[in-house]
Amino acid sequence: MQKVKDTAWVHKICAIFLAALWMVAVLPASWASADSRTIKVGVYENPPKVFSEKSGRPAGIFIDIIEQIAKAEGWKIAYVKGTWQQGLDRLARGRIDLMPDVAYTAQREALYSFNKVPVLSVWSQVYARKGSHIRTILDLKGKRVAVLAQSIQLQTLKTLAGGFDMHLTLIPVADYQTEFEMVADGRADAGVTNRFYGLMKARAYGLVGTPVIFDPAPFFFAAPRNAPRDVLDAIDRHLAGMKADPQSAYYASLRRWTSEKVRFDIPEWLKLTGLLMSFSLLASLGAVAVFSRRVRQRTGELDRINESLREEERRYRLLFEHNPVPMLIYQRETFKMLAVNEAFVHHYGYSREEALALVLMDLYPEEDKERIAKVASGLKGRAYVGEWRHRKADGTMITIVAQSDDITFWSTAARIAVLTDVTDRKRLESEQKLIEKALRKSELRHRILFETANDGILLISGERFIDCNARALTMFGRDRDRVVGAPLHRFSPLVQPDGQNSEQKAREKIAQALSEGPQFFEWEHTKADGGRFLAEVSLNRLELGEETLVQVVVRDVTERKLAEAELRESSERFEAIFDMLPLGVCISRPEDGALLHVNHSFGAVLGYVSEEMVGQTSPGLGLWCNYEERDQMIEALREKGQYCGEVMLRGKDGASIAVNLCSKLIPLDGFKRMLVVIEDISDRKRSELAIRELNAGLERRVAERTAQLAVARDRAEAADRLKSAFLATMSHELRTPLNSIIGFTGVILMGLAGPLSEEQRKQLEMVEKSSSHLLSLINDVLDISKIEAGQLEVGIKPFAVRTSIENVLGIARPLAEKKGLSLRAQISPEVDMLSSDSRRFEQVLLNLLNNAVKFTDRGGVRLDARLDHAPPGSSRPEIRIAIADTGIGIRPEDFDALFLPFRQIDTGLSRQHEGTGLGLAICRRIAELLGGTIEAESKWGEGSVFTFSLPA
Repeated sequence: MQKVKDTAWVHKICAIFLAALWMVAVLPASWASADSRTIKVGVYENPPKVFSEKSGRPAGIFIDIIEQIAKAEGWKIAYVKGTWQQGLDRLARGRIDLMPDVAYTAQREALYSFNKVPVLSVWSQVYARKGSHIRTILDLKGKRVAVLAQSIQLQTLKTLAGGFDMHLTLIPVADYQTEFEMVADGRADAGVTNRFYGLMKARAYGLVGTPVIFDPAPFFFAAPRNAPRDVLDAIDRHLAGMKADPQSAYYASLRRWTSEKVRFDIPEWLKLTGLLMSFSLLASLGAVAVFSRRVRQRTGELDRINESLREEERRYRLLFEHNPVPMLIYQRETFKMLAVNEAFVHHYGYSREEALALVLMDLYPEEDKERIAKVASGLKGRAYVGEWRHRKADGTMITIVAQSDDITFWSTAARIAVLTDVTDRKRLESEQKLIEKALRKSELRHRILFETANDGILLISGERFIDCNARALTMFGRDRDRVVGAPLHRFSPLVQPDGQNSEQKAREKIAQALSEGPQFFEWEHTKADGGRFLAEVSLNRLELGEETLVQVVVRDVTERKLAEAELRESSERFEAIFDMLPLGVCISRPEDGALLHVNHSFGAVLGYVSEEMVGQTSPGLGLWCNYEERDQMIEALREKGQYCGEVMLRGKDGASIAVNLCSKLIPLDGFKRMLVVIEDISDRKRSELAIRELNAGLERRVAERTAQLAVARDRAEAADRLKSAFLATMSHELRTPLNSIIGFTGVILMGLAGPLSEEQRKQLEMVEKSSSHLLSLINDVLDISKIEAGQLEVGIKPFAVRTSIENVLGIARPLAEKKGLSLRAQISPEVDMLSSDSRRFEQVLLNLLNNAVKFTDRGGVRLDARLDHAPPGSSRPEIRIAIADTGIGIRPEDFDALFLPFRQIDTGLSRQHEGTGLGLAICRRIAELLGGTIEAESKWGEGSVFTFSLPA
């Protein structure tokens, strides 16, 4: 019976304890409901975190949580639907109070406020159609990827793409549904969503999750930036409690909306506490009360610690982001940037995405990268301060002082660095050094100028000289110790040329310089030998520290005075010569045409006395008959500085006078003046008119004679063509008997008609040689005649250029070997086939080679053949054959006759080298018939180069 009572007592105690707990949990919520408020919450489509059901009612994990908290706080929830982008915009403008499912970034913290306890930590995953073969982040290269606009996923993908140096097309969309639709119908190759949404929706669109998973970002509730934090603090308070209770609405929502089971592990200390509480409850109610009080105390301490930690984190973020000095955080092992503050972005000119794609060494110039990598690798566990150079985004180099130390950043071993820009300080220090150096140079330069000045310079303190330069010593003819310390009147006569006492006048001038300012005057000085010289003297007051001095500058003007006297005499001589010149000359002012100096002849041409014209202007006198001519003169003077031409001027009596006028701008007495010279050409103009009339008759007679000569020329040309035609038709009759003579002479020389004596052989060899020479002459004459008569025909067909060149070389080689000359050839592999007349081609080539051998006595002949680029105005390349010799060369004055028929370059050469003088003329005519050219280059006594070119 007692046991039953004890049990009942225990049950009562437990009931009382549970009731107390219920009152603690429920009553505050009831009290809060009295102060109800409406919270506007943004809703967009991102199931299962937040979305709208088919009925239109908002649902999802964030909706369940905020509704549970609102119920406890007594809030009313008003949902505002829209896209993700619309929700963020409304939040920024304060049109809604909360936006669920927002990932924290430093940029967003500048726009919104976040609660401190994360609601979810969700991975992002890439989804694609089946068979996409996307296995790694690198497989996205060149792909079109749909991603939620202004999302953390978009920023992460930009950073990853920059880090792997790959190009992909990012397509921002309004919501995840649009993203999956674009991937399903082929408008995008892949899409990025949070893993919850993918697990729930991917299968419905025929998409599969790829192995590309990244960015486990925490998600929060966000509020307007400047809104009171009471709502966010309430969310944090309730969320912390729900996450600590495995049976709370938080875990129920996760089980409801996700296929994954959320495991809650009860900490060992909680199990032990529960066991102790059970024993304590069984033991005594007093022990339970004591334990409960201690638990509440400990919980309060933990809450305060957590709040302190959250406050420390918030302060850290504020200090990092809002620090006016650039700061960065990089991973210690890889040197990759993990975070930068706003001051870094502003100062260095990178966007935050660009900065996070960098590694530490990217900020340093190439020559410093290896050294900073070595230094940074050895900084683990110790603070560092050092001065370096950094490159900003625009390439500008700055000098910084870096202070860094180890930190842990999101469980990553990292270092935080504070970067102080000392560029301006360095520049100022450098400028200060330059200024000091410049001051030293200036002092030295002034001392050098003082000592090397052309004028004598002395310094006066009181009434004595205390310093002077070398020029002053030379002027006075005295040593320094005789000048320094001497009184003022030592180097002056007793009386100046104006009659004043030198000593008294010197004191007066010095007093005026000290009180009134600089003084300038002439002064007579004496030299050590008793001689005197006149000088210009200037006195200037000097403040040197606390001492007042007078600087004396002495300039010897004795020579200048003599020069001025000579100048006056020269001016008088000029005036006399100027007035006696036979041509009219005047000097005027260009601005207004005023006549400053006019000689006698100038006035006489126009009927004036020269004195009448001085001071007048040319428009005032009406000198110009045609003002267009005056304007032409002024324009020419403005552009060229001078003018010459025939103009009409008006005389004093109004008559027009033809003159030849030349004008030029000249410097005179420090001003720009116009010198005008005129010559009366009226008589000459009348003579020219008479000559023109005479020439008109002469031109008629010349025209008649020219017509007669043209008729005679036509007759001569007809006769020449008839001659050429006659010679061309006579080729067979002329060459047939000559060939017989050469042939029979050769038979006799071969001994077929019987033996010959030496004298007979000698005479017949002379006959054969003369006949061959005559045949060559006849062939050349006939060829040139055919060319001139237009009867030389060429046959165009393909032939091997290399073979033709080798044939010609074989013919010319015996002659070269006979003279002891070398004959070399270099034929480019590109020289192959040519469509032309092979016989005429070889004729030109053989003639040029024979000429080269004939006019070369020592050395040799070289033939170079190559395929060259097309010349200007043609689309076909050229075959260029250059024949160079080391012979006698050609004088420059003989080049004009080089290709003329029946001409050799001089009679002396004609006597030494036989020939008709037709070879080169025929070669050029044949080359032109074949569409080519022959060019020659030569240097007398060194050799010649003839170049034969044909279109390939």
